[in-house]
Amino acid sequence: MRAELGRVQAMRRDFAIFLVIGLIVFAGCSLADGTASDVSPVNTPEDDQVGESILEREADKIAINFEACCVTPGNAYTAWWVIGDVTKPMSASKVLLADGWVAESEEVKLELELKAGGDGIESTNSGVRLWVLDHGPETGDPNQLSTAGGGCSTAPCPLVLISSHPSP
Repeated sequence: MRAELGRVQAMRRDFAIFLVIGLIVFAGCSLADGTASDVSPVNTPEDDQVGESILEREADKIAINFEACCVTPGNAYTAWWVIGDVTKPMSASKVLLADGWVAESEEVKLELELKAGGDGIESTNSGVRLWVLDHGPETGDPNQLSTAGGGCSTAPCPLVLISSHPSP
């Protein structure tokens, strides 16, 4: 009985050592590749959480995986990178079109990337928001998928989804 108890304790000790070594190796790999991730809720302007946004920062780009619900199938939408201080709601040093599409379902799934430099962002350490605007029923007008006011009686079109990722 004592011999079996000793074996069980040795197995637990070996497992704990293995787990600690694995975590150290995993953490080292995560830090070595220079990638930092940030998870943020996707909210409506009324502050209802309807999805999740994961932002990955690398030395030369940022990438976002944005998933949310509650858009209207058949409506045109645009997504906008809003770069600046996310603690100030209307603050932006740069606003860039990220994507335009016509919703096929109530679900939104976007995988977007923005390079640093050029017309992109100055630093991948900037605060980042993604705004989604609803342009109403799709009309075939290309401005609905490429401008902030295309298809709407007033510009910009209504803001319907927001995710915010502060500076690291």
